[in-house]
Amino acid sequence: HPSKPLRLEMEFNVSLDQGIAIQLLPKSPPIFDTSFFTNPLSVPDNANLGLTLRYGNDQTKFTVLALDNSLNVWFRGVYFKTLIGAQNGELQPLIEFGFEKGAFQIGGGKGDGLLQKILPEKGFLLEFSIAGGWSKSKGIYFAGSGSLEIQLPVHFSVGPIDIIGLSISLKPIQEGIGIALSSDVKASLGPLQLVVEGLGLSSNFTFPKNATGNLGFLNAALGFKPPKGIGLSLDTGVVKGGGYLYFDFDKEEYAGVFELSIASIVTVKAIGLITTRMPDGSKGFSLLIIITAEFGTGIQLGFGFTLLGVGGLLGLNRTMLLEPLAAGIRTGAVNSIMFPPNPVENAPRIISDLRTYFPPCEGKFLIGPMIKIGWGTPTLVSLSFGLIIEIPGNIAIIGILSLNLPTADAPIIAINVAFLGALEFDKKRIWFFASLFDSRILFLTLEGDMGLLMDYGDNPNFVLTVGGFHPLFSPPPLPFPNPRRIHISVLSNPFQRITVESHFAVTSNTVQFGARAELFFGLAVVGIRGHFSFDALFQFSPFKFIIQMSFSVSLDVFGFGLFSIHLRLQLEGPTPWRAQGTGTLTIDLWLFEINISADFDVTWGDAEDTSLQPVEVLPLLVTELDKTDNWRASTPPGNNLLVSIRKLDEKADGLVLHPLGSLQISQRAIPLHIHLDKVGNRKVTGPHNFNVKV
Repeated sequence: HPSKPLRLEMEFNVSLDQGIAIQLLPKSPPIFDTSFFTNPLSVPDNANLGLTLRYGNDQTKFTVLALDNSLNVWFRGVYFKTLIGAQNGELQPLIEFGFEKGAFQIGGGKGDGLLQKILPEKGFLLEFSIAGGWSKSKGIYFAGSGSLEIQLPVHFSVGPIDIIGLSISLKPIQEGIGIALSSDVKASLGPLQLVVEGLGLSSNFTFPKNATGNLGFLNAALGFKPPKGIGLSLDTGVVKGGGYLYFDFDKEEYAGVFELSIASIVTVKAIGLITTRMPDGSKGFSLLIIITAEFGTGIQLGFGFTLLGVGGLLGLNRTMLLEPLAAGIRTGAVNSIMFPPNPVENAPRIISDLRTYFPPCEGKFLIGPMIKIGWGTPTLVSLSFGLIIEIPGNIAIIGILSLNLPTADAPIIAINVAFLGALEFDKKRIWFFASLFDSRILFLTLEGDMGLLMDYGDNPNFVLTVGGFHPLFSPPPLPFPNPRRIHISVLSNPFQRITVESHFAVTSNTVQFGARAELFFGLAVVGIRGHFSFDALFQFSPFKFIIQMSFSVSLDVFGFGLFSIHLRLQLEGPTPWRAQGTGTLTIDLWLFEINISADFDVTWGDAEDTSLQPVEVLPLLVTELDKTDNWRASTPPGNNLLVSIRKLDEKADGLVLHPLGSLQISQRAIPLHIHLDKVGNRKVTGPHNFNVKV
């Protein structure tokens, strides 16, 4: 580098399999980077010697062309590589030159020309890396990433056919360049509307090796460019519906979405996804199909319940990814699976969701029956529920619960909960996750999540949370997102805001709860804002607790804080006990600011072991069996016992048992016929398994 001293590091690596590598690694790029590679001298049939020179990094920018705002081309780095190799005793030379992290920007410029009218205001930006070279085995070749696609707003009609838009794309391909010209075509055939997306022509220009192309040194191949998708819409009055077919010939993936309504009585929806290339690139076949049928006002089942819909999911060579599904519960992923609304309009999102949640996997199958049940006429409560079984693999439940009172069209109370649960045999755990969305009671909006985890594997754990955890608690790894606080918006307008949040959690060794309230009242000129929060964490063994409280109130005038008070307190213990806190008073008089603060941190008491001692279970069970209240004498069955029993003395001790009766014992302290590791939060010592026999 002209302005900096050069520091180089040389590294020698010797390997019998990979040869000798000598690398010069600069510490202060941009600088020329040279690399020499040799194969073992003992393998003369397959040896190569090469030199690579590279210049540039992420901070450099080399402008090739700059024409105002019309056309700009630049790149970040450039390299040159030469290689002389021997393969099967034959010399194989190679020369390659490439541009790295390049960009091509085209805009309309400042004039009133054609480009400014048809191109977007900011133009198009293409990021690419491109390289070209020559080798004895390949001849002239090209390699790179990125493609340029320009959409032109062309629109004209030919009879019943409309040409909507024109697309021109340019993309590097192996040994050449590909150019495609396509358009969207719309046709009206009576009640049927048809839209074909991306129909056109394509041409690949290549440089043939040791031959002459049809254009001299070039070879041009013109072909048909299949469409990306086809949309259908049908409206005959009684029968209405439509569909969308999606094609990706490069990825060998095909998808379709279809919806048909017959006299508003039955609505059939179908979604299909077919892939003929597996994730590892090998040839294969995988299918995912979802079919649902909904019945308008529903089929009466009795007691106010109605059958609103049935359906199912089938996957061949498809697996189920549970954690992405759990993360998508908040974003409406369940709607892509359970009776999706407007599937044709939302086809791209639905197809993308299904591709993410149910990817191809050789040797796995999915079966998922679905049902939608409602209560009330019109429907006030509805439950969409699906059971997805992976063979071999796991089991999941997924669904939506909706409550709308007094009517679904104008609800005063609207509660909507999306949920997902799973039984994972491979990870030995059961979990459940639910999220509130579009929910309110009167004018109070509701948000929040809850989660349940029962891990019975090598590291057993239990977590139940409604609204998340204490700020200082680190939860164990969860298969679902960290639940949001249960949030209630009491008031929400530009002049008044009151919100309340809360959380509650129980884990294997803790109990946690807390709440937070925030308020704001004011106008653009003056406003008052404040908050109060409380969080508590209790740990069982060793026993410990942390309680936090905070409070603040401030007065803002013209956007500046004129007066504010902040208070924070924390108490933790026991043995030792610790109390700490901070209080701040701030007065801002524009010209100067007054800050008065005070804090304290006090510790007292001696450290002691607060771990819970192990417990013997047998004495606890004996104590329960000694309680008279846990014993009961019952008379034998039968209406005519042919005897009469005198009135018993209620003050007498013990039980009176009929000669043909039975004696019953019950207790709730210790579960029987199960191996016990803990009682409460105390570990078990001595016997771990208990039975009661006659």
